[in-house]
Amino acid sequence: LPDGTLLALADGSAWRATLTGEILEGWGSPRDPLADRWHTVEADLSHEIVPLDGAFLSLSLVDRAVDDMPCTYADPATSCGPATIEDARLVRFTDRGDVTLDVSTSALLDPMRIGYGSLGELVSGALDWVEGVTHFGVIGAGAWGTALAATLAGNGPVTLWAREADVVSAINGARENSLFLPGIPLPAGITATSDLADIAACDVVLIVVPAQHLRAVLASAAIPPTTPLVLCAKGIEAGSHKLMVEVARDLVPNPIAVLSGPSFAAEVARGLPCAITLACADAATGAALVAAMARPQFRLYQSDDVIGAEIGGAVKNVLAIACGVVEGAGLGLNARAAMIARGFAEMTRFGIARGARAETLAGLSGLGDLVLTCSSENSRNFRLGVGLGQGRPLAELLAGPAVAEGAATAPVLIEAARAARVDMPISAAVAALLAGAPVRDTISALLARPLKAE
Repeated sequence: LPDGTLLALADGSAWRATLTGEILEGWGSPRDPLADRWHTVEADLSHEIVPLDGAFLSLSLVDRAVDDMPCTYADPATSCGPATIEDARLVRFTDRGDVTLDVSTSALLDPMRIGYGSLGELVSGALDWVEGVTHFGVIGAGAWGTALAATLAGNGPVTLWAREADVVSAINGARENSLFLPGIPLPAGITATSDLADIAACDVVLIVVPAQHLRAVLASAAIPPTTPLVLCAKGIEAGSHKLMVEVARDLVPNPIAVLSGPSFAAEVARGLPCAITLACADAATGAALVAAMARPQFRLYQSDDVIGAEIGGAVKNVLAIACGVVEGAGLGLNARAAMIARGFAEMTRFGIARGARAETLAGLSGLGDLVLTCSSENSRNFRLGVGLGQGRPLAELLAGPAVAEGAATAPVLIEAARAARVDMPISAAVAALLAGAPVRDTISALLARPLKAE
């Protein structure tokens, strides 16, 4: 085994250890009829073990007696019962694609002897110890893309693509994105570029461009087909009514995940704690991405409900505009609470109609993100709504480099909702305001709707 091997446990902890040894055979496993022999690694763990974030090996540990053999640890004062490895999953991203090895077995867990039972002939020789993701690519150097790059730089080098030449120069020179994320120093591990070809060598690519530009960016970015893509935009494509994952599947065969949840960019970039959802239809790919990207202050919760994660992120932007209007028009906190609750009901109806799970919409990527963006002027969509509620012109509110995704999503969302026969009166009111409807008339029309059961 190479020095610096990474181990990640199922409880989220991760460790680096200096391991040496060789594969030994001949250990019987009467408790596991599928295992024809043990593959045991002699490991010297006397060196310092350092907690890390991200690793290549995920182990699920379950206390269970194994052939009545004792469990010992390096610290003689530590008492423990026997433990087994129930599931070990090794994942590697290479230019040949992702390689996954699943082993379900019972094995004695001992710091001096780490064993795996083979599953038939799946493991017939030396175990294929593989390396973790080391190089991230981020397409889009707005506030959120820059914040993600700053976070991931703690796990490995990051190549950050920016459209604006002055942003590239500022990041590489002054270590700051003064246009989109001013006042926050950026790690030296970030290299900014204006050449999309520089992203091709990355192990994982996060795409953080506005939703309406995703199709054009994917069409022009020559990313190898086996490289996992993490979609970070929140919206619905105009015309097609497609979610971002559906747009990506139109264009590329890559493994795809969605990152969504309550996360103001400035707070993430400063290292303040947050928890968000990483959704991926393939559980093994999702687990590998979580292990590679997570940090102690950047907690990722894995899901396989990609549609739910997408819809929560898209709809909450529209509802944040509505709550901003309530604030700007001076309608009070009671009205804002009602807007959040009834807006969440709209999000849930639409999500279920599109195939999402209700529990996903009630989680971080739905309700969690909704509460955050409907409660603070740190949200660009909320600020847009405040301006509309105050009667300011839409063109003035949309001027500037930052993008309020809800402005583009609202009319598309209403078209998609009508096609799905889902009633979304709050979202429809936002679309009407963006089209020029008077604020007071729009609010009055909402309040005049027939009373109904909750």
